[in-house]
Amino acid sequence: MKNCMIEAAKIVCGARRVGEGGGRNKGKSEWWCDEVEVAVRRKRECYERWLQSEKEEDWLKYKRVSREAKVLIRKKKKRAGNEWGKKVARKFRENKISILQGSEHLKKGKM
Repeated sequence: MKNCMIEAAKIVCGARRVGEGGGRNKGKSEWWCDEVEVAVRRKRECYERWLQSEKEEDWLKYKRVSREAKVLIRKKKKRAGNEWGKKVARKFRENKISILQGSEHLKKGKM
């Protein structure tokens, strides 16, 4: 029964592979944006600066920038997850009857 329900949900709601995009954004997630890219680039630059200088102040700057990047990424991932959950819930509510009807056809072997 579980497999029938999953197959019916895939047919009605659709399915996608996470992390696969097309063209320029291939492999980028929904939470990855220009703001995150800038934060990660800045973090890497601070790290490279510390590697070259080995100064305590550069290390502290890197740690601060790294924490800021982690917080930003956490927020973006949470927002993307919430949006995805809302989208799935909306599709499920809209297609609830279709999913149940589709599962009956799969269960009987008609699909």
